[in-house]
Amino acid sequence: MAKISISKAALAVSAVALGVTGGAFAGVPGYVDPTPGSANFDLTVDAGYISAADGSVIYMWGLHTPDRSLMQYPAPTLIVNEGDEVSITLTNCLDGEAAAENTSLIFPGFDVTATGGVAGAATREAAPTCNAADSVTYTFTADHAGTFLYQSGTNISVQSEMGLGGALIVRPTGFLHRDEMDIPDARPTADPTVATEDPFNYVPQSGNQIAYGTGTDFDYEYLYVLTDIDPDIHEMVRIGDMAGAKSRDGKAVYWMINGRAGPDTFFANDVPWLPTQPYGSMTQMQPGQKVLVRTVSLGRDLHPFHTHGNNLRVVAVDGNLLSSVPGSGIPDLGFSDFTVSGIPGQTFDGVFEWSDLGMGWDIFDEATQHPVEWHEPSARTDGTHGGVIPVSLPGIPDLTFGGFYSGSPYLGSFGQLPPGEGGLNLNGGFFYMWHSHNEKELVNNDIFPGGMMTMLIVEPFLDGNGDQLVIPRGSIFEKTAN
Repeated sequence: MAKISISKAALAVSAVALGVTGGAFAGVPGYVDPTPGSANFDLTVDAGYISAADGSVIYMWGLHTPDRSLMQYPAPTLIVNEGDEVSITLTNCLDGEAAAENTSLIFPGFDVTATGGVAGAATREAAPTCNAADSVTYTFTADHAGTFLYQSGTNISVQSEMGLGGALIVRPTGFLHRDEMDIPDARPTADPTVATEDPFNYVPQSGNQIAYGTGTDFDYEYLYVLTDIDPDIHEMVRIGDMAGAKSRDGKAVYWMINGRAGPDTFFANDVPWLPTQPYGSMTQMQPGQKVLVRTVSLGRDLHPFHTHGNNLRVVAVDGNLLSSVPGSGIPDLGFSDFTVSGIPGQTFDGVFEWSDLGMGWDIFDEATQHPVEWHEPSARTDGTHGGVIPVSLPGIPDLTFGGFYSGSPYLGSFGQLPPGEGGLNLNGGFFYMWHSHNEKELVNNDIFPGGMMTMLIVEPFLDGNGDQLVIPRGSIFEKTAN
């Protein structure tokens, strides 16, 4: 019972964090270089520790940028523009660690030139001296847009397990963030029955959010880096038994999204109690919007990732648009599925949409969300505006409650709950679990719930106080690395 209560406590804190800093979830945090035409990054290999949601502490190797003093897991997300000349300098500061060895980086999908360091099996390597003279610089042209990975090219089976890997995002030519300030007020007049603008059909003054081309536009984007951890390998490396680590057939007992296991995945980015695990993965959207889900599979196991609420439409694999017409930007060869396999070493991009069209009833309670259609797509054709749920709802004595139930089946509304129930749903949103469909991966070292699991929240257009709810987006999640 105590183990389950830890998860409930974490969920409660997550709900508070969501209410106060919801914007921390709604985008891809990463590093950019604002210099036009180039992108330069300095990465340092260091040792450190991460926390698992069951309270365990795990020894890691990781990377960090000059603005951070601690390694991070996964490695920093690097965001560049199509056509940029990219330069990444790697310095190895594993000196003093029991199993210190050379390290390197590889960038699948790009023609990379490496200079400095010493020759290695896959590329040039940096010796563990923490000396800039032994650093390696990798340069390449980001000649095509997409979602990619980068990882160690040295002793790959161990060093990737230890944490030396991350995501590389290449923005397409013409990409422009649609920032929060570009979103018009969906209810601009004092009269809540008057709607002069439709939030589904606005044309922002600026912004061209596309993943590859015109057929891959999105409102919000999220990055999911999928990894798995065998703590025995990490302990072998910590004590200097690299031979044992190399020979061990890995058996993961922790499964992570963005370096965190559920329910830590619910927390915002950069929470102070997870200093080496800065990236959260709670996903937010509103009905009718498009969410781009960038997925990078860095573990050794296959992870079938399942999205409750709707299918995911996969539009690209390994940074290659699924299109029969190269250059069109239209993913006509994409496919829709409710579970997409995260194959080790692979990336995929998918677009997720959610609305109540075709449900046969109106998800909005007109008594609290206003008796007009400003919150609905103007293209609605199913005639269900104002329609009620076509079944008799059970009474409170006949219900089983969860912390995310608002007391009402309608989006943005609240109802009566028994004492002690609910409380984790601040805006009356709809919660859907997104998780690995390998059921064993929903635990933290055999403790359920946890593992490779996070949540999608479909948020209403008004928050719990009746004010317009706008999910922040855009460049506010990006920072310079140097």
